[in-house]
Amino acid sequence: TMMLDSPKPIVCRIDGAVRGGGMGLVAASDVALASTSASFAFSEVRVGVAPAVISTPVLAKISRAAALELFLSGRVFSAAEALAIGLINRTVEPSDLDDAVSSLLVELLQGAPGAQAEAKRLISAVPRLDRQLGFEQMVELSARLFSSPEGQDGIAAFRERRSPSWSR
Repeated sequence: TMMLDSPKPIVCRIDGAVRGGGMGLVAASDVALASTSASFAFSEVRVGVAPAVISTPVLAKISRAAALELFLSGRVFSAAEALAIGLINRTVEPSDLDDAVSSLLVELLQGAPGAQAEAKRLISAVPRLDRQLGFEQMVELSARLFSSPEGQDGIAAFRERRSPSWSR
């Protein structure tokens, strides 16, 4: 749960075979980039167990239909299929993986840490809320963020055409 609860973005770089607990780490990451040569499998059933612990982050990312097929068969699947089912965010050629991860990290460093933490929190919380309560809570959150020191710095930086303090 530490990964899921971390206020900081967690990036997963995948180049090779991912099995067992590694599948849980991929699912618990915020952004997962994989080389096109990576492979994945929920192989637990082939050794007589179920992917129990990792199911918590995995089932939050992939569909029930995908989980049923892949959990029950334990078959190996490609990075393209991992992308199609929502387990990962992007695939790149193996030779481009490090550059893609570096570019993503540069992009993430442009975001305000407090705003990123709130974004991660609301992505988990809002879908579980009643629509009216969700709107009410998000209006309050928005007002709090706009008036926060980080929000004020970001707005001033935009107006003054400069970088905000967190991205220097």
